[in-house]
Amino acid sequence: MFGVILLLVFPGWTEPIKEGEPLQAALEVLPSGATLELGPGVWVENLRITKSVVLKGADPGETVIRGAAPGYPVIAISGDGDVSVKLIGLTIAGAGGRKCADQREKLCPHGILVQGEAKVEIVDCEVVDNAGSGLFAEGHAEVTVADTSFSRNGQAGVWVHGEARLSVTGSAIMANYYGLIASAWAVVRVRGTKISYNERDGILVADAVRVYLWENEITGNGRVGLCVDIPGCYRTKRSFTGIVRGEGNELPREGETMNRVAPYCPKALAPLATEFGGIYPPPSPDELFAGFPVLGSPDAPLALIEFSDFSCPFCTRFALEVLPRLREEYIDTGKVRLFFLPLPVHGDAARKEAEAALCAAEQGLFWTFHDAVFAYSDEEGLPAEFDPELVASILASVGGDPERLRECLSSGAHAQEVGRIEEIARELGVTGTPTFFLGNWSIPGAYPFELFRQFIDALLRRNG
Repeated sequence: MFGVILLLVFPGWTEPIKEGEPLQAALEVLPSGATLELGPGVWVENLRITKSVVLKGADPGETVIRGAAPGYPVIAISGDGDVSVKLIGLTIAGAGGRKCADQREKLCPHGILVQGEAKVEIVDCEVVDNAGSGLFAEGHAEVTVADTSFSRNGQAGVWVHGEARLSVTGSAIMANYYGLIASAWAVVRVRGTKISYNERDGILVADAVRVYLWENEITGNGRVGLCVDIPGCYRTKRSFTGIVRGEGNELPREGETMNRVAPYCPKALAPLATEFGGIYPPPSPDELFAGFPVLGSPDAPLALIEFSDFSCPFCTRFALEVLPRLREEYIDTGKVRLFFLPLPVHGDAARKEAEAALCAAEQGLFWTFHDAVFAYSDEEGLPAEFDPELVASILASVGGDPERLRECLSSGAHAQEVGRIEEIARELGVTGTPTFFLGNWSIPGAYPFELFRQFIDALLRRNG
């Protein structure tokens, strides 16, 4: 490590460290929250980080941290929720050795190990040639990855386990044994990332994980591009109780970039490779939405789930232009039942409007109130500030008791239910209104009636 300068950087003091100074020793004396800045060079160490710190290199390929002891992670990060670590501009490479140095403590030959409740950002890094996973996160860790590559790692490019949470954007997970593995109760969000040419599956999900995939390139993997660990897709007896949700992913069926065995498994994941997107498994409305407004026969073979906001102009368009035709052709004929979830995305006024709608449901007037509010919104526009007298007058116009509505609103009787709708929406990956779910498909937006007809007719034929 000749000619290398290493700097400690924190408010009020910048001082070069002597050449050859071990990184671990420098980390030990670094105040919490400070930055350790490295120039070009190679450091051969296994680091343990248990406090907040920024470790900043010159650039991947120029600043290299290579593991010294086989069987250990190159960088092991652990701590409670107050520990926040940022890794920038580094190459992190393993020392070899397939066996874990301490299996009980999960000290294995990973590039980056994150445990406990530590919060970690990995930006503009390269994590390569580790015998374990490039990144292994477990416990309640929270990891954010941007503009980083994981390649030639012997277990997986990235493995998220336990109740850890991971967000990946604009990165590459390529040429590992597995690309991305998510297991136990992990929550994973991946956007605009290339997951390609991994020896086995591009993405393997198991157990009760929630995985959200938006506009990723999942190509050229040796087995399945996106696989759920269930019988029929894998040699397993495990069941899957989680969620896989997304849209706009590239999962080719043929050509040079196809995934060798299949683009996805099970086949119900197919909508994730479309512009509309989808969800696996489909939401169970009778379990999720018991007690919320439903229109149509309980015996209808299809359930259409709508997340809507009374302050949303596109929701108004659907309510006034599309819903009447759906009612006439599919709902009133017993083919479809509609679950309506008032989801406030337009601030406090929308939240109180959602509560008012559920108050109207107490009087058996939900759907008439629904129609009247959207009609008023179309003609007059709802005010930016919630007006309880306005919604009371709208309810009175359809035969409701305005005083009862006022009492319901002032008591906050349905605030908890609206919060539950917001929680369900997050679980299902809803990012705006209106959003619809129909079987495994999602329909994000107020599309024309003809598009809903195409989806409904196709699903009725498939189920019939």
